[in-house]
Amino acid sequence: MPATLYANAHLSFSHCCRRVLQGRSRHTLVGRPNFSTALSAHAALMVEDSALKAHPERDIPVEPLDSFVEGSPAASAVAVARQMGGENPAASRPLLSVAPMMDWTDVHFRQLARLLSRHTWLWTEMVVDKTIIHTQNLDKYLWFPPEQRPLVLQLGGSDPATLAAAAARAAEYGYDEINLNCGCPSDRVAGAGCFGAALMLQPALVAECMSAIAAAVEGVVGPAAAAPAPTATATPVGGSGEAEEGPGEGPEKGSTGAGSPPALPLPSLTVKCRLGVDEADSYEQLREFVRVVSERSPVRHFVVHARKAFLNGLSPHQNRTVPPLRHHWAWALAAEFPHLQFSLNGGVLGCHEARAALLAAHPQVPYTRPVLPPSDPYAAAASVCATSSSLSPSFSTATSVAAPAADPAGPQEQHVDGADAGDGVSGSCCPGYPPAPAAAPLPPAAAAAAAGTAVVGNGGGIEGVMIGRGAYNDPWGCLADADRAVFGEAANPAPSRRWVIQRYREYAEPMVGRWFVKPDGHADPSIRTLMRPLLNLFHGEPGCKRWKNAVDEVLRAGPSSFGEVLDRTLHIIPDHVLDAPPRQPDLASLPPFPLDPLLPEPSSRAGINQAPPGSKTRKGATGNSDGAAASEGMATQEAAAAAVCLSADAS
Repeated sequence: MPATLYANAHLSFSHCCRRVLQGRSRHTLVGRPNFSTALSAHAALMVEDSALKAHPERDIPVEPLDSFVEGSPAASAVAVARQMGGENPAASRPLLSVAPMMDWTDVHFRQLARLLSRHTWLWTEMVVDKTIIHTQNLDKYLWFPPEQRPLVLQLGGSDPATLAAAAARAAEYGYDEINLNCGCPSDRVAGAGCFGAALMLQPALVAECMSAIAAAVEGVVGPAAAAPAPTATATPVGGSGEAEEGPGEGPEKGSTGAGSPPALPLPSLTVKCRLGVDEADSYEQLREFVRVVSERSPVRHFVVHARKAFLNGLSPHQNRTVPPLRHHWAWALAAEFPHLQFSLNGGVLGCHEARAALLAAHPQVPYTRPVLPPSDPYAAAASVCATSSSLSPSFSTATSVAAPAADPAGPQEQHVDGADAGDGVSGSCCPGYPPAPAAAPLPPAAAAAAAGTAVVGNGGGIEGVMIGRGAYNDPWGCLADADRAVFGEAANPAPSRRWVIQRYREYAEPMVGRWFVKPDGHADPSIRTLMRPLLNLFHGEPGCKRWKNAVDEVLRAGPSSFGEVLDRTLHIIPDHVLDAPPRQPDLASLPPFPLDPLLPEPSSRAGINQAPPGSKTRKGATGNSDGAAASEGMATQEAAAAAVCLSADAS
């Protein structure tokens, strides 16, 4: 993108900030102005500025923005918000999240991840709906320390009634979002009860499931506006390190602390899916899946794993590596559904690559987000925060376009699956969730001036980036700089790994045996289970392998406490590794996120006519560069894809 565009857009953005914060704009909102109000008025101020240029006598001189943020020529949005006493507006948006991973993203790993990043959205493992309904120990599956919010519960299932019952029980725990798994190809999921990735073949059923979940959750929480997702309450850098509440004494479900009445959020509802399944892997079929689900349910946000899935012929690991990545399909969806939000999953291994993806603009997709210089820590957060949030149930459809009134005398459009075009979610069904907005937005300037939102719809970009096994295999390298690089904070919460281990120890020691202790002394969770999240904290560092071996020896010997394991082994890690701060590269020098310059055509195939290893390769490629590769060399390409382990990411 030309440097002049960065400069001009940023000047307009800064001009908006100082005018609104000084109360000199007719678009200033009621109440004490902060950066959020400035951001909301950005596009409307651009319209106002155009009018003022025509009538210069009406303009109001303003002081330099540096008077608000000393020494900040770029006027970072977070610095402005802090100066005005506001909160970081990016904290409530899932700019970065850690993917749900079976047997990995348990409550213990999430506690470690929260110590590394206060703003990254964390996800549970997928929890099967029947498990929630029938278990005798629900806390084991759903309880979490309150500082782990913002937190997403991923459900697995395919029966609307069963999912609704499970969601109603889960809502009492205060999750910020409930997600339906439509992307896992494991035979533990897709082959048992026909859910996971197999649900992509039944978009109408997915919509029915999400509508049932919405109605059930509202029955527990009520249709009131959602409570904001709190910022994690990890001990500040330089603090005493004493936890306010140990895990054993933490608040129970639905409670915000001692003496506080329950304040449950109305969780947003999302779907996580693949690009396609088996033979149903064309872009047209993906587009139809998104259309049906969004029109018939309250879902406004899709997390897209940018690979197709094979239900047979590939293992879960191969399904994360063999099918080729199609990142640009997420931008194609953003262009076709500007009123929806899309997050990207697949092949992104760290927070710095995630920042590049959030800033990426596809050359064929109109991009209307504010563009700050790439050196500004808040550049990624500002681009997302300027868009209409699809996550809050209080999100008004005025930010998109009111659906045109149907002609009472004329026939209604029939979709290919036989459903009426008007079969969206009505206010009587899910009053707390917005009805399905129309896909076609007003002209950006007019809609922004009318609705008071900075950018109509998604602005031609993605809502967030999800990282999978990269976050588990190297949590320090992946997440320790996330709050600065992605969310625009001035500093990261964790100054060193020694600090992280000490805080995690305070969590883990009282957690031993929280669920039960058998007569033979076996505890659940065990000390070994609680040590597991720490094992990759020194990934690639000197002494890491020796330390892991020493930890295993101590665990085999039967330690008396969690702390004993650390006390007897941590000396193996050199002090300079334990005390090193997170790596903080120059943000301006980060490479851009690579995207295929050509958007998919309706007939483009996600698998490039790829068949599972050992099966007969399909013939007859169709579509553009996604599906029209020459047949010569195709076998070689597929063999290489099957043999080489590409980037690891979540299912």
